[in-house]
Order: sequence, then C-alpha cells, then structure tokens
Amino acid sequence: MASRLLVKGVSKTLKKVKNGSILWQPPALLQAAPMPITKPRAVFLSYASEDADVARRICGALQRIGAEVWFEDGERGGDAWEAKTRQQIRDCALFLPLISANTGEKCEGCFRTEWKLAADRSIQQPRGAPFINPVLIDFTNERGTPVPEAFLAVKWIRLLGRDIPMAFALRLMELAAGAAETVGASAGSAEKPAAVVPAVTPKEGAPRAWLGWGIGAVAAALLLAFGCSRR
Repeated sequence: MASRLLVKGVSKTLKKVKNGSILWQPPALLQAAPMPITKPRAVFLSYASEDADVARRICGALQRIGAEVWFEDGERGGDAWEAKTRQQIRDCALFLPLISANTGEKCEGCFRTEWKLAADRSIQQPRGAPFINPVLIDFTNERGTPVPEAFLAVKWIRLLGRDIPMAFALRLMELAAGAAETVGASAGSAEKPAAVVPAVTPKEGAPRAWLGWGIGAVAAALLLAFGCSRR
C-alpha cells in the first residue's frame, strides 16, 4: 500500500513539473547581486574673489535641489587649502569655473590654481566626459579671455542676471549624474562584473537531466512496489 502511494505521489509531481505549476531553479545558477546605482557627486565652484556673490547664488540654487557643492567661501590659500582643493578637484563630478572680466584681468589667483588642476585631470578622462563646464557670468568673449586649452574644447554656459534659473541648476545636476556614470564605467572597465544568470523555469524548458531524474525516481518506486508485492 505504501509503495502504491509513493508511485502515485511521484507521478503527480512529474505532471506538475511538466505543466509548469512547480517552478524549478537549479541551485547552482545563482543570480548575481545587482550593481549599485552611482549617485551624482559634488560640483566644484571655482571663481575670482570679486565674483563671490554670483558664486554664492549658484551654490544656493544647486543646494536647493539637493546637489552637493564644494564652494570655498572666504580666504583661500596656504598648504592646507591646496591639499584640500587638490583632493576635491580629483573627486568632484563637475568643475564649474566662473569666467568674467574679473578673471580675465587677473593673471594670478587661487582660481587659476584650481583651473590648472581641473585641466590636468581632464587630460586623463575619456573624450566627451562632462567634467569641465565653464560659466560666463557677464559679456566676456570666451575666445578673448585667458583660460586653459581644456576650457576651449568644451561648450560654455552663459548666465546673466541675478536670478539663477531652475533649468540651469537642473541641467548641472543632469551633467553631474552623467559624469559620475562615465567615471564609474571607466573605472569598471578593467574588471568585468559577474554575469547574471537568469532563473530557469520548466515553462522555459527544464533540463533533460531533471526529467531523467524524475523518470529514474518513478522506476525506483515501481521496483520497490514490485519487490514488496512479491513478499
């Protein structure tokens, strides 16, 4: 009696596997963990001291929509400032140099140190990476003001007036996200992520080995039933 129930149970299980009512996934085929989503990183504001008011307004507009802004408000210079600035320019997603008549008139200044560090970093980046985004805050001609060559190779933004448009801030956030993705893809190119193996269900076609195991189980049950009946 017990052997008949065993055979009947195995037969029902095979039918369920065949029609797909039981989902089966081989234990060896594990799904790889999803890759973490890269979040936009900080925006670095570089400006001449005479343009600090405009820099503060841009900083405020970006912070209001959730951006992280690296903005040195106050005196700049010294070894500690330079070490901090080097680190921030190496890590930021966007570098925003504010260009004006004030920057054009000054051959030296902390902002020129920042510009050089950003230009040096841009050389190591993939072509087209949205890192440097010069912002003209007056009617200065972009071709007539002294800036690094790296600045002339990218598109400039002109921002006039006291109010900072929301569209301007949102566009910078979008660029920051794109810059973070570009850097993430470049950093991950040397090491390929583990391939994701999709789960397999019987409806997609269960492996023959599984069906063979099921048939073998039925055969074993029949042999057991036959042996019990002879006793």
